[in-house]
Amino acid sequence: MNSTHLADLTSAVADLVVTATDGLIDTATARQSARTFADYGMSSLSFLRLIDALEITYGVEIDLETDLDAMRTVASIVDYLTARGVR
Repeated sequence: MNSTHLADLTSAVADLVVTATDGLIDTATARQSARTFADYGMSSLSFLRLIDALEITYGVEIDLETDLDAMRTVASIVDYLTARGVR
């Protein structure tokens, strides 16, 4: 994946985080990979809304038992999606 597509995917995932959290986590904060969404106060409901949005938007099925660690930051989600062929 070239850097433009990666940047676009990162922006799109960050936007989904902002929407899922009703703005509690803003775009700049979402893009920071040093801390997890939980560190920023994401609720379990917001987390489930994010998972639902990712599944609908990218056509992936996320298993919360096996894929949970990949859903902690925008960077980890982007890695997860690109590993599954999302461009």
